[in-house]
Amino acid sequence: KLTAQVNGGQTALQDLLVPYVFEVTPSERATLTEHLPQINTCGFKIDSLNGNTFSLYALPVCCADMNLQTFVSILLTDIDKTKSNADILKETLMQAACKSAVKGEDDLSQNEIMALLSQMQATDSARFCPHGRPTVIRYARTDLEKLFKRIV
Repeated sequence: KLTAQVNGGQTALQDLLVPYVFEVTPSERATLTEHLPQINTCGFKIDSLNGNTFSLYALPVCCADMNLQTFVSILLTDIDKTKSNADILKETLMQAACKSAVKGEDDLSQNEIMALLSQMQATDSARFCPHGRPTVIRYARTDLEKLFKRIV
């Protein structure tokens, strides 16, 4: 969903009530500062406060529930490997956001499940995760019957 929004230039943003403030090392500061324009273009609004302190104050609505500490940690780790190629940076942001997505072991309410299925049906890119793994598998009735040894 984030990939489609960024590629379409229609990323809806969610301002954080309380910005997420984080510290970085001097080398991370240099790298992060260099990439701030591309990061902000992808919908993650980060500002330098002072010294090695940064503030994440807005993010794409579709990422509003993600763990910000985990996201920033992954971003700082991966962005250091990223050179100035904007596509590689965008991929890094997508991967970091993906890490906070719904996982197989997550407990969801019936309403959350229905909302997720509705969202998946509304987008063409929901058949695969950003890593290329399928999110849905179709089995024919005969396939299921074979699995349960109903037919040979």
